[in-house]
Order: sequence, then C-alpha cells, then structure tokens
Amino acid sequence: MRQFNGCLMMRSRSSKRLPAYGRELLAAQKAGRNVPWLLIALDWDLGRAMPRVVVSRDTPVDDWDLCLVRGLDCMIAHRGEQKRAIELADQALRSGARICPVFDAGLGRLEATA
Repeated sequence: MRQFNGCLMMRSRSSKRLPAYGRELLAAQKAGRNVPWLLIALDWDLGRAMPRVVVSRDTPVDDWDLCLVRGLDCMIAHRGEQKRAIELADQALRSGARICPVFDAGLGRLEATA
C-alpha cells in the first residue's frame, strides 16, 4: 500500500474511512497543491465554497481517518451538534491538526477551541 502524509492511499474494508473529499484532498497535497486550512463540515451544505471534507452523521467519530489534517489549521462547522463537533475536533488534533476550533453555523458563533 502507498502512503502519503501518514495516510494509506488504498484502504481495506476493515480500516478507518477518509471523509468525503478526503481522497481528492490527499491527491492535491501529493501533487503539491496544499491548502493552508481546512473546514471539516458535519453537514453537506456547510462550507461549500471552501476547502473542506464532510463527515456523515452515520459514522462514529472514532471511525474517521483524519490523517489528512496533519499540519493544517482546521475548523469544525456544525449546526446544533456540539458534542460530536468537539469529539471530532479532539480527533483532528490527535491526528496532527495545528488548531481546530468549533463553529456552530446555526448560532453564528465560535463555541469552543479544542
């Protein structure tokens, strides 16, 4: 298996999942087109015009492979899912994100900085 930025490029069914758009982001990083920051959206309509990945509600936080955030400034965007957002921010920091605040788009405010 090939590896880039600590992420396996090919995955087996038993391994953790990359978020939606994660493979495209890794391919861009590998080609030298890195983004300085990344939005991790908990809903499909959040951050559409920004560099982002989307995590679905049906997958537990611990099942996401967030290796692609290594070295990036990240932000979690959500609407009313504070507990899940903070868990995801913690996972992003453990995966190497430099910072990862949590933003509630429904309230329009920064809730926490993990």
